[in-house]
Amino acid sequence: MFVESGSARIVETSRTGRDGLAHDAKSGEYWSRDGDKPMVSERRAPVKFVASMPRHLIERLASLSAKFKGKKTPLPVDREITLAEADPWLAGPYRRTFARRFAGRLADPTFRKAVEANVAAYPEWDRILHPEKYPAGAAAPGSQPVGAPPAQGTPPPATKTAPPPPATPPATVPKRQRTHPAIRRHLARREQDLDVKLIWKFNIVLAVIFLFAFAVAAAVAHYLLQANAKEEILRTARLMMEAAGASRDYTTTQIKPLLETQLKYVFLPQTIPAFAATGAVQRASQEA
Repeated sequence: MFVESGSARIVETSRTGRDGLAHDAKSGEYWSRDGDKPMVSERRAPVKFVASMPRHLIERLASLSAKFKGKKTPLPVDREITLAEADPWLAGPYRRTFARRFAGRLADPTFRKAVEANVAAYPEWDRILHPEKYPAGAAAPGSQPVGAPPAQGTPPPATKTAPPPPATPPATVPKRQRTHPAIRRHLARREQDLDVKLIWKFNIVLAVIFLFAFAVAAAVAHYLLQANAKEEILRTARLMMEAAGASRDYTTTQIKPLLETQLKYVFLPQTIPAFAATGAVQRASQEA
């Protein structure tokens, strides 16, 4: 980066986008950076950088503006434009304007010869170079080629009297109104029948769409109800299994140790874990 005037603040950034060291660049300094290396400054711009700059950026026109302030300096003509230099302007959107502006250059033999070599690309100038190819009857009255001066002493074209307008034919009765009344009634009934048929077709299409939507909704509702019922049954079964397991564990750990003495003389079914679990399941089933 070259600082032409004033000062600037340059901040080094890493590949991740984070800010690094900051440098204050002064007027006339040239700063550069190679890859991830730190920035290096020079007191003046290198020759390679200056050679690659456009010419209008190298000249110090700003310092000379005060000298010519308020003066109108005519621009001297260095040389006339060539066809190669005019081609970009003739190929742009303002082709007709520049064709008229550069038509005077056809007086130059070099310019004229270059146009003759590719005259098909310049149809505006072909009328000027070869007027014999365009007779007077081919052009519209009052029109003239682009860039060509008007002919001296040419009388104005004669005006032709417009022919009288053709006579208006008598008003005719539409074919529909000339038909017999019975035929008109038949055509009216036929149009009504067509309207009714269209209404029936429209209703049938709507009915089919409604039935299809109803079937889809019923299928979805059936699937959801089945899934909810299955989940409810499984949840109830899990609760009953957990209750039976809890009763069995309670009998083994709490009831059986208290009845150990009586078991030596008489059999007590309450000490069997499965007895308590079966009783709990049967009791839950009866209440359900």
